[in-house]
Parts: sequence; structure tokens; C-alpha cells
Amino acid sequence: GFVDRLAAAPLPFFQLRPAGDLVARYESNRALRHTLTAATLSTLLDGGLVVLYLVVLFVASPGLGGLVVLLGMLQVAVLLVFGGRVRERMSAELEAEARTQSHLVEMLAGIETLKPMGAETRWVERWSNLFVREVNAGIRRTSLGSVAGAIVSGLTLAPPLAIVLAGAWLVLEGRLTLGTMLALQALAVGVLTPVSSLIQTALTVQEAKGQVARTPDVLGAPPEQDLASV
Repeated sequence: GFVDRLAAAPLPFFQLRPAGDLVARYESNRALRHTLTAATLSTLLDGGLVVLYLVVLFVASPGLGGLVVLLGMLQVAVLLVFGGRVRERMSAELEAEARTQSHLVEMLAGIETLKPMGAETRWVERWSNLFVREVNAGIRRTSLGSVAGAIVSGLTLAPPLAIVLAGAWLVLEGRLTLGTMLALQALAVGVLTPVSSLIQTALTVQEAKGQVARTPDVLGAPPEQDLASV
């Protein structure tokens, strides 16, 4: 596991990294595990529904099926536009959090030295500045995610109207009956709703990539000794 690899790392690895930073990397690894588990389950369930409903739509009405695919691609475009920026801001927030936590750990570990010197106030002030940076980084990341989520939510409201208009035109053209059009409209909404959920999951995974970037140096660190030979 992660802790096993961390404990097996050589001493210079720990000398180059403060304890708070390593604790932050452990927390990132734990959050990553939960995120990937939830994302995998969501992708399997929602992805299966999307494929099933799309097949039925294309068999019944290729025109409506193509329209639904186009509307779904608009939501995918949101992921392409915001995904990289969400990942970058998540990485910035994690780095700021690691600095804040490292400074706090150092302060608490050296409190017996700081108290006699009367230097604890300066350390607290420095921690406050680091904490403010961490909060600001979190606000920037959250605000960007909120904008992306609002756009995705907005795109889930407009497609039903477009599908109704397209279905009404097909009914007037005599290509579909009214009952069939209403049934296909329900299927189309059943496609786009899971797609919206998949986009939200993908944005969450983009945030998780920022956490992934903090674990390779721990997992890739050569062990101090080969435990199999001991």
C-alpha cells in the first residue's frame, strides 16, 4: 500500500520533504481511492443506460438519435473546455494545502523551542498567510467547478425543448405517430440525463488527476532495502 511504500523510502527522501507535505500526499491518496471507486460505479451504470437508450433511439428514429448525440456532444465540449483548468486549480489548491499543513506540523513539532524564544506569534502569522492562500485557491477551484456545473445543468434544460420541436416536425411530416414521438422523447431525456451525470463525474476525475500528480514520487521512490532479502 501507499504507507508501505512511504515507509520503505530511503532517508534522503524524507529529508527533502517536510512531514506535513507527506501527510498531505497520504490524504490525497485516500481521497483519490474514494473518488475513483465512485466514478467507476457511476460510469458503469450511466454508461450502460446511455448505450441502451441510444440503440433504441437510432432503431426507432435515426434523426432523433442523431440530434440526441449532437446535444450530448455539447455537454462533452464543456468537459474539454473546463477539464484542464479544473485539474490545474485542484493541483494549486493541493500545493497550497500542503504548505499550510507542513508549516503547522513544523510549528507544533518545535513548539518547545518557539515558546522560550517568544517566536510562536510570527509562526502563527506566517501560517495565517499560508492558510489564506489555501482558502483563495479553494475558492478559485470551486468557482470554476460551479461555472462548469451550471453550464452542464443549463444544457440539460434546453435539449428537451429541441427534442420536442424536432419530434413535432417529424409528426407533421408523417414520419412518426404522436405516441411514438412522446415515447422517443422520454428515451432521449433518458439518454441526456445520464450523459450529464457522466460529465459531472468526468469533471470530478479531472480534479482527482491533481491528486494523482502528488503520489508518483512516493510510489516511485526506490526502497531503502529489499525486504525480500532481509
